[in-house]
Amino acid sequence: KTKQGGAVPWNVQTANSDPSNLQWEKDKTYVVCVAPGLYEVQFGFFSRRKPVVKLHVNGEPVLTVSGGPQYVAYHAGGRLLSSGRYTNTNITGLTHTDFVALPAKARVSMSYQ
Repeated sequence: KTKQGGAVPWNVQTANSDPSNLQWEKDKTYVVCVAPGLYEVQFGFFSRRKPVVKLHVNGEPVLTVSGGPQYVAYHAGGRLLSSGRYTNTNITGLTHTDFVALPAKARVSMSYQ
């Protein structure tokens, strides 16, 4: 469930190759990347409607991904498939992989609309 303003809380971590660098706390809406550098970002959202997802760095949107015809907008076509059997969600979602150059101690967050 999202928080105020559509902020996505981090509540499960399946892998973290460097916990001292990628710092997060359960139910917080950001991850701190301590070291500056180039980072790969991957995400997927599965919902009943086409989502609009924004990636924020230090509170500023740097990337917007949606299910529309021009589905990626960089700041400085996604397709959803539904199944009649699964009425609570879609069987395909909005997924994206990108790279961002982060400054030291960057706060990375996501919002969902």
